[in-house]
Amino acid sequence: MEAAIPIAEDYDRRYWYVCKFLKAPISHADAVQLFVDRREWQDGVYASVQAILDRLHKADGYEIHPFERGRIEDLMQSLKNG
Repeated sequence: MEAAIPIAEDYDRRYWYVCKFLKAPISHADAVQLFVDRREWQDGVYASVQAILDRLHKADGYEIHPFERGRIEDLMQSLKNG
């Protein structure tokens, strides 16, 4: 068994989810929930912040969950402002 390697150098190493697009482990802090039709008892589908910034979710037809949109918009705005 090998230890998982973070997607990016500054990502947390306490993994909780797997990125839908990069198939790599991500922590709660680095995860963005996607909007998918699911039952309450089913796990959510997550993408890494990096996958969202690279817009991989759009290419596969996924949308960011409504409660995550504000956080991602703030992040994108802060990246634009440098």
